[in-house]
Amino acid sequence: NADVTDLKGRVNKRILVITGSELTAASRVYDGKDTVTATVTAGEDGFVDLSNTQGLIAADATYVKLNIGTNAFNVSTKTVGNQSVYTKDSTQLSLVAGSAGNKSGNYELRINTSAGTKSLGTDANNLRASGLRLRITPRELWLDGSELTVAPREYDGTSDVKDTAGTGSRVSATTTAANNDGFVDLDTPNNRGPLADDTGDASKLKLNFGVNAFEYANKNVETNKQIQIKDIRAITLTGSQKDNYILKLENGSNLANDAAVTDLKASITARKLYLDLTELQVNGA
Repeated sequence: NADVTDLKGRVNKRILVITGSELTAASRVYDGKDTVTATVTAGEDGFVDLSNTQGLIAADATYVKLNIGTNAFNVSTKTVGNQSVYTKDSTQLSLVAGSAGNKSGNYELRINTSAGTKSLGTDANNLRASGLRLRITPRELWLDGSELTVAPREYDGTSDVKDTAGTGSRVSATTTAANNDGFVDLDTPNNRGPLADDTGDASKLKLNFGVNAFEYANKNVETNKQIQIKDIRAITLTGSQKDNYILKLENGSNLANDAAVTDLKASITARKLYLDLTELQVNGA
């Protein structure tokens, strides 16, 4: 009989290749950041399917789990849209114990990227993670009537917003003060309001009103009358960051013609009538 005392073999680690098609990047409202929160899609393991040379063996499914660190991925484009996700620090991807125990040491982790399958490390960073995308949605901007002004005017039989110089020209609302932007202030928990980096620079973000933007709720004389939207097409955003936002009323509803703008009011005063004595006749004269 042969002596096999010194007979040894080598068992190599099995390759697990991370695939973005089995990961989910949590969608979010535009926040100007490049961070990505990724998780394994429910019902999946995050790896390329089982084959002869790679993939998680079925019997090990409860012994091996993919761990995704907070800085593992990012996006290069932080604006609204379905953005490609990139590896930021691939070393934050790791294998850990599953619910039944730990067999992660039997596997070697790699990742599918736009440059092919890469081992974790420097060579796998800053590459597009194949099959993984992040949806960024527009941030709400709520019109703040308390930061807008409509000048009071004299009764003229119309509900138009007009100037006070007697020309009868239609005019737009204006911001109350130079440091006002016309929006409800930044409200981070509720994902609304202009980001600090996008404010104070009209080339990035600016609220514009055309002359048909607003009107009085009716034409009659009244103090502090409600101002409402006349034509939503005359209310616009301009600037390089405008597509990252969507305009809303202060209650969060969509802009609509005839919709009241909270806290935006102005007065229509009585029209003066001057008595012309030359047009009067005295009876019996």
